[in-house]
Amino acid sequence: MQLLRWLKQGYERFAPIAGAVFPWVGAALLLLAAGFGASSWRYAHSGLRTTGTITENVAAFVKAGGVEYYPRVRFRDESGELVQVTSKIGDEDAAFAPGDTVPVMYHAEDPQDAVIVSVWRTYPAAIVLGILGIALFDLGLILGRLWRQRTA
Repeated sequence: MQLLRWLKQGYERFAPIAGAVFPWVGAALLLLAAGFGASSWRYAHSGLRTTGTITENVAAFVKAGGVEYYPRVRFRDESGELVQVTSKIGDEDAAFAPGDTVPVMYHAEDPQDAVIVSVWRTYPAAIVLGILGIALFDLGLILGRLWRQRTA
């Protein structure tokens, strides 16, 4: 019984504040997500595209413990020169097998800055901020509405 009373008191303190603040924080995060998405889109559509081959997955230890795998991709740039690049984004599991062909995007002035083209690798900040923004915005609206109904 004490737990239910404690939960009710916590809700009564949290709901009005969250209902007022969360929609604004969520909207701000959605605006940031749109900005990051537009920036990533501009970057992704200004580069040259080709197909590359995964040569290996480079294992690296992470500070938090465990291992992350960074795919190494080989492709030919527009001049025909062979370029090999290790991805800056790693995964806990090897996302690609050696020999897989993947789409690659690079800029002619710096082919060593090439990236493997996928939604999660091209738009990570926009996706994460968008999900958090939607969740906080909706949670704030729901809590605000429930609180107003309860106090009315």
